Amino acid sequence: MKALINCHHDNMEWVEQFLPGENPYLLPVVNKPLIEYWLDFCSMIGVTDIMVIDSEYDVRLELFLGTGTKWNLNIQYHGDNTSSDCADFLLHHRAFLGDGHPVMVFNGLFFQHYNRNSLPDLDVLLQPGSPPITCGDGMMVFAGGDLRRIEECRITQISSIRRYYHLNQFILQEECDHYVIPGYKIENGIYTGMNNVIPPNCTIHPPAVLGNNVSLGAKCVLTGGSLLGENVIVDSRSVIGESVIMPNTYIGSDLEFIGKIVSHNSVIDPETDTIVNLLDAQLAGELVLSGRRQHSFGRFCGWVFTAFMLLLMLIPYSIFLLLGVRSAGKKKIFACNKSPLSRYTAYHFYPDCVDLPIYRYFKVLCLDKVPMLFQVLRWKMRLVGDYPYDAEEPGTEDFIRRNYQNYQPGAFWLSELHHTEENFLSILIDDLYFDHNHSLGLEFATIVRCLIGRLLGNHVDTK
Repeated sequence: MKALINCHHDNMEWVEQFLPGENPYLLPVVNKPLIEYWLDFCSMIGVTDIMVIDSEYDVRLELFLGTGTKWNLNIQYHGDNTSSDCADFLLHHRAFLGDGHPVMVFNGLFFQHYNRNSLPDLDVLLQPGSPPITCGDGMMVFAGGDLRRIEECRITQISSIRRYYHLNQFILQEECDHYVIPGYKIENGIYTGMNNVIPPNCTIHPPAVLGNNVSLGAKCVLTGGSLLGENVIVDSRSVIGESVIMPNTYIGSDLEFIGKIVSHNSVIDPETDTIVNLLDAQLAGELVLSGRRQHSFGRFCGWVFTAFMLLLMLIPYSIFLLLGVRSAGKKKIFACNKSPLSRYTAYHFYPDCVDLPIYRYFKVLCLDKVPMLFQVLRWKMRLVGDYPYDAEEPGTEDFIRRNYQNYQPGAFWLSELHHTEENFLSILIDDLYFDHNHSLGLEFATIVRCLIGRLLGNHVDTK
């Protein structure tokens, strides 16, 4: 059984108006790309081969689909300048349709409602019923040279930002159990993803869906109907209810969003078709670091505390070196200055060697930080700052330029407490949190908890 998906872009100006840069067919519906619901349905009812036609070739859609192995499908992706006119794309791809068997057709931007626990029979779906048609968005079947609507499937056209918002709320509150909704943990109507930070004093009312890498600040409240996409930060004491928070969005502290869509620094009221762009990055914004400003007094305190730590650490550090601890080499990083990527600094780093007690105790006592602390004294690093990326790793400079306006590597960093050194996205979220909540108290807490975490052999959450 085959299916053809025509991703045309006719009459979708509302997407560019309210969600600029987004691909309509990858818009999240309850944290899942719209087109993935179609692919799930096809896989469940026995479709094996799918051709996806994209009238505005988008590499993001092509990469998302791949070859279809994720859904146990064989997917072909084609960029083709077709429109919503069914006859147009049927003529262009008659070779895919021409083996005589019925072909299911998805045309345009809509949501197809179904229940994975009681799927319709494929043979019933493909039986000719309605009169032949030549155009129109929705679910259809091409058989015997005619195109007919599939009346057995209920669909919702997504023709405006208001319809998009209400579809999300309806699925979340009425039909969530009908579909495969992404979630690492599901409990009492609350779906949570992986690598989430949720303090115990937060309140979350069902239904709610939280994507991966979501961080909530202290005393946040999510009332029913909250949808938080991936890589979202909600700062302390903010309230969100019946709202859609798009991926990669930062929500500042002490804010309230009820019945809204928030995408980066844009707040959309779907009922009135209005959009407000917030110029203050402390209120809401894209997940990009703006660069903190540290007062001279704070920097001086950090320098003095660094000198004090070195005085305490130099003797045990020297003893461990005499006992055989050896550096694994020098790591080159971008130095802290007014032009953060204009020059480098380097420090000795040490291998884990967790099976060797001498190296394990060396790390437990944080003696591997000593070379970094010398760089702090030279004003090349912060005492507490951003994760020190290896400047010689391919793509590091582009990554920093794209996500950090003022990169300031530190001898201690917030993500170290969460053991996420291999997850650059989690590191970026922690750096963003530190950027917007920077204080001497947070710096001191980060250092102390890192030291205690090393001694206890675990990582302590600071948020």
